Amino acid sequence: MNEVTILRDAETTKVLQTAIDKRIPAVMSYLCGGKWRLVRVQLAELEIDRLDVRVSRQRKSDAIRLEVGQPVGIAFKYGYGCDEFVFDTMVLGLQAADSAYGATITLAVPEQIEQVPRHSFMRARVPEALTITVQLRHRYYPDDSERIKSFPALLNWRGRLVDISAEGLQVMVDAARQRDFKKGQSISLRLIPMPCETPLMFNAEVRNIIPKPEDGSICLGLEMVGLEASPEGRLVLSRIVGIVEQYYQMNQSQEKNQDKQQMNL
Repeated sequence: MNEVTILRDAETTKVLQTAIDKRIPAVMSYLCGGKWRLVRVQLAELEIDRLDVRVSRQRKSDAIRLEVGQPVGIAFKYGYGCDEFVFDTMVLGLQAADSAYGATITLAVPEQIEQVPRHSFMRARVPEALTITVQLRHRYYPDDSERIKSFPALLNWRGRLVDISAEGLQVMVDAARQRDFKKGQSISLRLIPMPCETPLMFNAEVRNIIPKPEDGSICLGLEMVGLEASPEGRLVLSRIVGIVEQYYQMNQSQEKNQDKQQMNL
C-alpha cells in the first residue's frame, strides 16, 4: 500500500544518524517575507536534545534569515529513487560560518519523522474519467516589484490538473494568461482531487511554463513547498500520497479494460 509511515523514538534516531553518517544532503524550508525559502543543508551532529545542520557554503550567510524559535521543515532521501523522510522542527540556535564549515543551525530533535514512499514521487496523470479544476492565487513575484504594482494584490486563475505527485504537479491554463506567470512565482492552490472529497489547499512555486499552441494553453510545472514544515502541511502531503495511488490504480484499471476490449475485437 502506498502510504506515509510515521517513525518515532529509536526509529527517528536511527534515520537521523544514518543520514549524518552517510552525509546525505537535505533541504530546509522556512517561511520568510510571505515566501517559502529553500536552503540546502547537511545533517551534521545529533545529540539527545539537539540536531545540528550545516548550510552549504555556496550560500551567502546573509541570505538565510532565520530566528531562534522559528519553525522549519527538513526533507531528505536515501539515495536516488528512494523514500523521502520529512519532519518539522524549531530553530534553537544559529552559528555563523567559519573557515572550515558553512553556517551551523541548531534544531530541536523532531518527535517524529514521516517516511513518504518513493512511488509517490512518480507523476500520476489525472484519469480520463475526471476533470479536476484548480484554483490558483498569486502570492509572490520574485524580485519584481514593478510587476507586482501592475497587478492587483491578489490574482486569481482557474486551470485544469494534468498530473500530480508528492512533490509537484502540472496545471493547464489558458494561454491568454501567460504574462501573469513567471518562474519562481509563489502561488496558492485549491483543488478537489476526487468527487465528494474536501478541497486540498497548499502552496507551490512555478518551475516551468510550457506553451501548448496546439490547444491554446500553457502548462505550468509547479513544485509544492512548505508541506514538511508543519503538522497541517504533512496531513496535506499524506492526502496527496493517497491521491497519487488512487489515480495510479484508476489508470491501471482503465488500461486493463482497454486491453480486454482490443483482444475481443
